Order: sequence, then C-alpha cells, then structure tokens
Amino acid sequence: MIESTQAASAATNAGTTPTRAAAVQGVKSFASVLAKSANTGSSTATTTTETPARPDGEQTKKVAGHPFARIVNGDDKGLYLNQLAGSPRVGKVFKLVERADHVFHVYGTGKDRVIVEVKAKTTPDSTTTTTTS
Repeated sequence: MIESTQAASAATNAGTTPTRAAAVQGVKSFASVLAKSANTGSSTATTTTETPARPDGEQTKKVAGHPFARIVNGDDKGLYLNQLAGSPRVGKVFKLVERADHVFHVYGTGKDRVIVEVKAKTTPDSTTTTTTS
C-alpha cells in the first residue's frame, strides 16, 4: 500500500489527476488474497478442522460434565484430551492443574507451553429473589 500511496501522491504533485488503476497498482484485493489462501490451504484452516492422530491402542475415558477425556493408557497416560468441538485446541493433550479455586489447562512444555484458564460457569444465585407488590 505504500507504493500505491506514493504513486497517487506523485501523480497529484505532477498536476495530473490520478486514476484508480494508478492508485491501486500492485495492491491485491481482499477477495483475491482470500481465494488464494483457500486454494493453497492455509495452516490455520488445517489446524482448526483436522484432529491430530492419536497413537494406536490409546484409550480414553470421558470425564462426566466436561468436554475432555482422561487418557488411561499409552505414552500420555494421566493427561487429558481436549474434545471441545470448534476449539482451536481440539485433539490436543493437556495437564489439568487446579490452584486456589482456579482451573488451568496446560498444553505443551517449556517455551512452547500454553496455559488456558477455565472460567467457572456462573449460575444465578437461588437465594436472591426479587418480589414486586
């Protein structure tokens, strides 16, 4: 976009009226960039739609009331498998950490570690009622 701005200002400074073609010379439209990324298959599209393959023989047990399962055998035994549909981390393995009334999912280790805090569901307090007379 810097080039197109310079081309337009150069044309204006020369005393001529810049044309639309001169102003957008070398600038791609959003639609063309979007179409190109759809055709080549961008990396973000593949990570959100494809679930990574798990090792053969690995078994999981669904955790009641949560969108994840505990891995009961294999290399990742004792960790959890994210199964929340639509999540960017679906199919990824994490460690469940609870600290001072907060729950965290810890994905990876070292500098590649990602920590996600799980917010508690808020429910309306049943003792608070309002009456009108």
